Amino acid sequence: MGKRLTASIIFLLGMIVMFWLEGRRPDPVELLPSISGEPEYCLTCHQDLPEISPSHPVDIFGCVVCHGGEGLALDPDLAHSTMRGEKNPSDLLVVEASCGGSTCHSGSPTEDRDHIQRVTTSIQSTYAGAIASVRYSFGA
Repeated sequence: MGKRLTASIIFLLGMIVMFWLEGRRPDPVELLPSISGEPEYCLTCHQDLPEISPSHPVDIFGCVVCHGGEGLALDPDLAHSTMRGEKNPSDLLVVEASCGGSTCHSGSPTEDRDHIQRVTTSIQSTYAGAIASVRYSFGA
């Protein structure tokens, strides 16, 4: 009788913990960006973030196309596990995947539309540009 009572108590405690954890999970807030047509749940936790820019409205682009991440995950660690550039998807270390991977800002160099190539090779994004800027600031 003692083993059966102990097993029942452990089972009930397990059920209580399971229901408690399930109750803590937020109801997903679905976003269906028109550019991809794929649902995203990013706004479940990030509802209060301001619009990134007028050129990148969230209802058209969503979040995942630029930032990466697991758009259907409700667990914060899993959702952010594959993000690009942390909070800055235009970081030059990940710009090929974030801005260029969606084909929004990559294109044909012959049409002068390959923004990624132009930005990464411009003097402003090199140490030569940084050094020139510092020298200019100090009157050199």
